[in-house]
Amino acid sequence: MDPYSWTKRDNTILLYIHGGPGTTDMFLSRKIDKEIIKDFVVVHWDQRGAGKLFSPFIAAESYNKEQFFADAYELALYLKKKLNREKIYILGHSWVPT
Repeated sequence: MDPYSWTKRDNTILLYIHGGPGTTDMFLSRKIDKEIIKDFVVVHWDQRGAGKLFSPFIAAESYNKEQFFADAYELALYLKKKLNREKIYILGHSWVPT
């Protein structure tokens, strides 16, 4: 199913970053999104090494705060360009605000 069928494409982008590192909230996405998809295009992202991005081949030294933030920044830039937006909002919990 097209994920855009649940929301309006022109809504503001909300990048949801799960806690962790190493965990995923993808299994909670429908519950989390239930109300906020009325106002936002919600993008759930599994961080490096978590959920769908888990791989035993990822170098252990790349699991650090700087790399996680660089990954998030790169994703934010990609979303802005791909969805033609000037800005996006980021929502995180647990270790994300650090």
